[in-house]
Amino acid sequence: MVVKSNDKKRARLNCMHHFLASLPYPNKNNHLVRGADPFIVGNASSVISEDRHILGKTLHPKQSVR
Repeated sequence: MVVKSNDKKRARLNCMHHFLASLPYPNKNNHLVRGADPFIVGNASSVISEDRHILGKTLHPKQSVR
């Protein structure tokens, strides 16, 4: 799973939503527990599909991705 973290607060909240939705625990109310935002948490191909490389936005513009 990949968590996009451009906004740290939203990333943390969506990470918690993902874990609460995916883990079984007693008295879990499925109507209250919702999954994470699919644009923030998901598999790599869906979350960072628009980026050429996972490090693309963090590299200096003069550096190349190998």
